Amino acid sequence: MGILDKCYTPNTENQHNYLLDSCVFDKRLSNSADDVDLLIEATKQGYEFYVTELQSREIHGVPDRKRTYNVKWEQPENAARIEEIFELLNVKRVSCYGNPCQAWLVVLDGTYRAIESSDSDEPRVQMFYEIYNDNTRHLNDAVIAESAIYNGCTFISTDNRVIRIVNKYFQNRAIHYDDFIREVQVLR
Repeated sequence: MGILDKCYTPNTENQHNYLLDSCVFDKRLSNSADDVDLLIEATKQGYEFYVTELQSREIHGVPDRKRTYNVKWEQPENAARIEEIFELLNVKRVSCYGNPCQAWLVVLDGTYRAIESSDSDEPRVQMFYEIYNDNTRHLNDAVIAESAIYNGCTFISTDNRVIRIVNKYFQNRAIHYDDFIREVQVLR
């Protein structure tokens, strides 16, 4: 956990640590009380859910100079619903890559980490750059997926491209949201 109690380090002994992609909140959970109830039940079985600080910023409409965030998240009623879901699921934040303007925050509380060189042999870093693909539209996807792997979480998304790339480097470390929901339904 960071000095300012903003970021957590998931318990690596828990096999049920999941980082939820932004699209999961946007396209699914904000519209499905049944899914939220199902995930609340999962938390009672030891499932832990995480997001990055980047996603928290998206929800609150904090702009990124290089991209526009999903307009749906910026609408107050949607942001309030997503915050409510965060609270119901006890969603915690984990560290993520930050742009150079955010680098000073690394020292404060561990919220952001410096982006590693694309020359790295580390599979996690190679995965990041393959998702990013020098396309600013994919930067947040790459940051969020990398954070899942870095923090020992399974990545849950509806983005098949990102899921495929994550699983290319880290077998079974990404799952489509619909498949995850089917797995969790067994808990009932």
